[in-house]
Amino acid sequence: MTESFNKWVDEVRDKPVLTILEHIRRQLMVRMLKKYQLGETWQDHLTPYARERLNQSSNEARRIKVFGGRGELFECCQAGYRNFLVHIIDGTCECGMWQVSGVPCKHAVAAILHKGGQPENYVHHYLTKESFMMTYMGTINPIPDECAWPEVEAEPSPDVVVPVKVGPPDIKALVGRPKKKRTKEPGETKLIGKRFTIKCSACRCLGHNKRGCPNFPKTTRTIEGSNRTSSSAQV
Repeated sequence: MTESFNKWVDEVRDKPVLTILEHIRRQLMVRMLKKYQLGETWQDHLTPYARERLNQSSNEARRIKVFGGRGELFECCQAGYRNFLVHIIDGTCECGMWQVSGVPCKHAVAAILHKGGQPENYVHHYLTKESFMMTYMGTINPIPDECAWPEVEAEPSPDVVVPVKVGPPDIKALVGRPKKKRTKEPGETKLIGKRFTIKCSACRCLGHNKRGCPNFPKTTRTIEGSNRTSSSAQV
């Protein structure tokens, strides 16, 4: 989330605070509209992420044997793996995948099918289309340019002696070029730009130049350099 936000404000990082806030508002306005329009195209009542994970769990559940008693606790066994206990009512599995993802894991799907239920009915409500549409149902309306904003004066208050008028901050010129890149965290990995491989002009090998070429003796380089100097002087 932090990296996404930093990428959003990267191009306006050195701008005034109001410009940064306007940039973030436009980004959120467009994002909420696109997400809502995307949800309207879904025909399934589950999100694509939940449906994909549920289909994967259903395919893997075919190799699992289920043993259950009268209650809602089932024992799931698979050759070559340990046994896992699944509690359908509590929505838990000993492997922990059901609790973490909100989608029934392969053991839970096998237990639900063994009971005669539908696995898609046990997906968490947050992973349904209804919850997705409710998340992006709100809207951020466009606003006019700053020059069209109405001027508002502060109401008189006994705590404020001087009339309140918010003006631009004082500009303090700093030494050197203004810094635009943000400070990296101690444990944050730095992005590596394009790498260029050096090619030697003497031996045509990669990884070094002519000055440090191991295949081109230093004495030869010195003689060549002196010959070039003498020939240029003669011309």
